[in-house]
Amino acid sequence: MVVDQKELIRRGARNFGDKKAIVYKAGKPAVIEGVSLTFNEVNERANRLANALNALGFGPGTRVATLAHNCLEYAEIIFGLMKGGFPQTVLNPMLGAEEIKFQIDNSESSVLILQHPYVDCSTHMSE
Repeated sequence: MVVDQKELIRRGARNFGDKKAIVYKAGKPAVIEGVSLTFNEVNERANRLANALNALGFGPGTRVATLAHNCLEYAEIIFGLMKGGFPQTVLNPMLGAEEIKFQIDNSESSVLILQHPYVDCSTHMSE
């Protein structure tokens, strides 16, 4: 049997609902305690992102660049892009501003999702 990633997310929500899917603590994943998302929350947030990109006029196949450190929200970004059919280009947050700008220029992305510390890099994308 072949099951695509979108279906796995839906099945997780349907079968495990309010059980913890992702737990995050102090900059790294934690198994027992920390801020968490349930399977339903992951599914809902992923759908919200995919639908928001669609509402902005971006359809499946639109490349999306992401620039963020590990965080709880990163999972919903990954799953949302998967569910919407958006190929992801992961930009390296460990690089300097000029190197990140180079990555953006060469990523062929139409959309950039980033954390607040990287806002200055986003102005380069519209050039």
